[in-house]
Amino acid sequence: MASVLGRITTADGSPRGPDVKHKVHVASRWLERGETIEVELPRNLVCAHCDGGGCDVCGGSGAVSIRERGAPAEVVQLTLPATGRIVPPPTIIALRIPEHGGPPPEPGLARGQLILTVLSAEAADPTVRKVLPSLLPPPSLVEPLPEPAAPAPPPEPRRVVWPLAVGVAFLSWLLTLLLLRALGGL
Repeated sequence: MASVLGRITTADGSPRGPDVKHKVHVASRWLERGETIEVELPRNLVCAHCDGGGCDVCGGSGAVSIRERGAPAEVVQLTLPATGRIVPPPTIIALRIPEHGGPPPEPGLARGQLILTVLSAEAADPTVRKVLPSLLPPPSLVEPLPEPAAPAPPPEPRRVVWPLAVGVAFLSWLLTLLLLRALGGL
């Protein structure tokens, strides 16, 4: 009797890789603020179908390998939900992260989900790191700097008007002399 009792599928019903479980401790202040973290996943994770007891999905081992031996560790980056305004703040949060579970059953299909249990603690596990925010905003939010304005032209030099002033003064003096002579004062 070789019948399938259950099948792991995606939202559209197509098969996907097995779901896996992992548990990490993060600093309680990170959880309160909703910080972005990176979690380095171990090679073997607990099978979510049998919770580590052994089943057909994990081949009876209770664990699912998410990468080959010697391959670099997989790192998952996620933003924790901010719990600072929740009273009392939760100390355990379970997150479902698609496409980070076990390998797909066939090439071209989706990976399973990672069910990550986050526990509040005094300090984070060594495999959990806080991601420091970038000093620059994302490129889509950066406004281009305005083009520098062309330098203002230098002010025009003042024209020298002293010859005109001298000419007007001379004419005034000459008219004054003529007027005085006509009146008989000279």
